[in-house]
Amino acid sequence: MRSTAGKVLLAVALTALSTPLVAHFFIVPDTGPLHTSYCVNYTLSQNGSALHFGYAEFPISEFEYQHGMKHRIDLHPDSAMIFYAAGSRDVSLWMQDTPSALDMAFFDERGVLVYLAQAKPFSEELISAPGNPSIGYVMELPAGRSQEIKLEVGVTRLTITEPAHCAELPPIIHRKDLK
Repeated sequence: MRSTAGKVLLAVALTALSTPLVAHFFIVPDTGPLHTSYCVNYTLSQNGSALHFGYAEFPISEFEYQHGMKHRIDLHPDSAMIFYAAGSRDVSLWMQDTPSALDMAFFDERGVLVYLAQAKPFSEELISAPGNPSIGYVMELPAGRSQEIKLEVGVTRLTITEPAHCAELPPIIHRKDLK
């Protein structure tokens, strides 16, 4: 479920996992309005351990591909968009009409991070992975987010669920233990 009007959906469950009683808070973050009709849940991992997971917009139509994150000033820290590149060696993106700085992560067909770039707002410079490797996906994140979640070229791996209409995709749930 998506939150509405900037609110965050919150549910609480209490379970006894031995003593003491532990409260589990399940929070679905409000990542702002969606600009695509399809979304995916994704996991970023390193050496088989999950590093970060989230919910990303997944452009399907030509319009959605070309629009990307243009004109977006509403980026939540957990906002993300993942472009499917189908193993192309000629993958370039730019920041025309994009007012928010972004990190662009280029993943090969196996989902391994091969290049990480910092994209400047409104730049018309084409950004692509050096050496034109075969690219499976490009992930756009708010600027600085890739450093916060410690993405590493050659080490970080991306996996995604099958694309689904955003309203139908089960939300990613964050868990926090309080003692």
